[in-house]
Amino acid sequence: MSIASSTNLRKLFCKNLKVPNYQRPYTWTEKQVKPLLEDLYAFFQKNKDNNIPVLLGSTILFKNEITEKEAEKEVKKEIFEIVDGQQRLTTLAIILYCLGKKEISELSFLSESFTHQKSIDNIKVNQEIINAFREKKEVNKGNWADFILEKVHFIEITAPTLDDAFVFFDSQNNRGKSLADYDVLKAHHLRYIADNALATACAKNWEKIDKNKDNTIGLAHLLDTLLGRGRKWSKGEHNRLVLMDEFKSQRFEKSDSRQYHINRYQQPPIFEHWSYLPEKGQEASFNFHHNFDATIGTKRMLLQANSVQYFPFQITQTIEGGELFFWYTEKYYALYKELFDDENANLSTFFKGFRKEIQNKNSNYLYDVWIASLVFYYDKFGNIEFDKMAIYLFYSIYYLRMEKASVREDGIYKYIRETYNPFKIIQEASYFGFIYKRIEEKMEGKKILEKILEKDEKGKMKNTYNGIRNDFYRNFFDNQPNILKAIETQLSKLNKA
Repeated sequence: MSIASSTNLRKLFCKNLKVPNYQRPYTWTEKQVKPLLEDLYAFFQKNKDNNIPVLLGSTILFKNEITEKEAEKEVKKEIFEIVDGQQRLTTLAIILYCLGKKEISELSFLSESFTHQKSIDNIKVNQEIINAFREKKEVNKGNWADFILEKVHFIEITAPTLDDAFVFFDSQNNRGKSLADYDVLKAHHLRYIADNALATACAKNWEKIDKNKDNTIGLAHLLDTLLGRGRKWSKGEHNRLVLMDEFKSQRFEKSDSRQYHINRYQQPPIFEHWSYLPEKGQEASFNFHHNFDATIGTKRMLLQANSVQYFPFQITQTIEGGELFFWYTEKYYALYKELFDDENANLSTFFKGFRKEIQNKNSNYLYDVWIASLVFYYDKFGNIEFDKMAIYLFYSIYYLRMEKASVREDGIYKYIRETYNPFKIIQEASYFGFIYKRIEEKMEGKKILEKILEKDEKGKMKNTYNGIRNDFYRNFFDNQPNILKAIETQLSKLNKA
C-alpha cells in the first residue's frame, strides 16, 4: 500500500532525499523555469498574508533502507528515492539558494556532486535566469523564500516498493516526460546491484548507448527490435513484446559476489575453433578469434581490450539481473557495431555493399527483421559462411515483399507466425547447413542462390515462382549490377569449395 499525504516543501526537504541512478540528468531550461517562477511570484503576491497553501502537484518517493558503516559500526539509514519530481524539486532548491537560503546546498540530494555535464550546465544557466527574474521583480528575498518553504505543498506519495512507485508514476498525468519502458527496466535491474560505484558505472554506460552518439542504435531499438524479437520468435512466441516481462530479473535480492559461474551460459566466444585428435594422441587445442589479446596466468586468462563482446552470454538466455543484465546489453551493442560498422575491416566488401543497397531501397520493417536474424545467427555461429547466410536470410525474409505490394509490421508478425520463422530455425540448428536446407524447404524450391541468378533468354533475371504479383527480385538485382556480380562471385567460390 502506498501512503499519500500533503506536505510542504520544508518538511519534504527535511527527508533524506536521493536522486537514484536510473533518473535522467537535470534537464529543465528557461522553458520550464520561467513559468514556474511566474506562478510562484503570483502565488506569493496573492497569498503572502494568509495561510492558504499552494499545491504544486505530486511527488513519488520510494522508501528504501540501506546499511552503511560508520565508525566501524553498521548503521541502517532510511532514504527516499525520488521517482517522480526530481526536476521540480531541484529547480525549487536552486530558487531558494538564489533567494539566500544557502543551507539548501547541504540537502542530501543536492550535496551529491552532479557528474553529468548537462546537469551542471542547466543549473548554471537557470541560476542566472532566477537571479535576473528576482532583480526585475524587486521582491524581498527572505519573505519569498519562507513563503516557498512553508506554503508550497506537494502530494507526497511514498511507495513501499520500487515497482509500486513506477505503477503510480505511470498513472500520473503530469507535465513531465514519462520514463520510457527501458528506463523502468534500468531501475528494475539497478535494484539488484549491491555496490553503488558499480551501479553508477552500469547506469552511465546504459546512458551512453541510449545517447546514440555514433549514430548506430539506441536502447529501444537494441532491446525491442534486435534482441527482444529474436528471444520471443525463437521460442515460437508471437505475441507483442513487453520489455519488462521479457528482460525481468530472476534475481530477488542483491548479491555482493563479483564472481559469476560461467557454466550457466554458453562458453565465451573467444575461440574461433577447437580440435581433438585422440587417434593421434593429441590433446584438445583451441584457436583464438582474430585480433584477440589475452594474458595467460595461473588458472586464469585475463582478457585485454574490447572484452565486453566476448562475455559468455547468449541472446536467448534467461536474465539473472543486476549488473549482468547491463553487461548483456553492452555485449550485444558491441556485437551490433562489429557487424554493421562500415569501418570494421573484418567484414567483407560484399556484405557492406549488399547491406547498404538493401537499407537504402527497401522496407524498414523487413530490413530490421533481416538485421535481427543476422545478429541471432552470428551470436551462435560466428562468421562461418556469414555472406552466404546473409543472402539466404535476405531472400527468405524479403520473399514476403514479393507477395505483397507493401509490408506492414502486422504482416511481418503473420508471416513469422504462419509461414517462416528464421529465428526458430537458427535456434534449432547445430549445423549451419541445416539452416540452408530448412530455408529452401520453406521457400518451396532448391538451390536458392542459383534461383536468384537464373536468367531468361534475354539475359534478364527470371522470376521462377508462379502467381507472384511483384517482380521485386528481378528489378532489384537487374538494377544492382555490382551486387549481382558479388553474388555470382560468391556462388562461384562456394561451388568450388
